Amino acid sequence: MVTGLRQIIENDSAIPTGSLPELTPRLIVGPEHSRSRLTELLAGARSDIRIIDHRVTDLQILELLREKQQQGVSVQILGNGAMGGL
Repeated sequence: MVTGLRQIIENDSAIPTGSLPELTPRLIVGPEHSRSRLTELLAGARSDIRIIDHRVTDLQILELLREKQQQGVSVQILGNGAMGGL
C-alpha cells in the first residue's frame, strides 16, 4: 500500500494525467466503487480488521464489522471515543 500511496503522490506532484496509476486492490482511493470495494475487503477478512477513522457511523459497515467479530475476526477501530460498541 505504501508503494501505491507513493505512486499517487508522484502522479499528483507531476502534471496530473487525470487518472490514477494502477494500484493494489487493497488501497481504496476516491469515491468510485469505494463502498463495494470496502465491503468486499471487510467481508473477506479472516484474522483481523484495523480501521483508523474517528467517524465510523455507517450502519451497514458497523453491522458487517459486528458479524466479522462474531466469526472470530479481531476488529479494531481507532478514533476518538466509542465506535458502535466495537
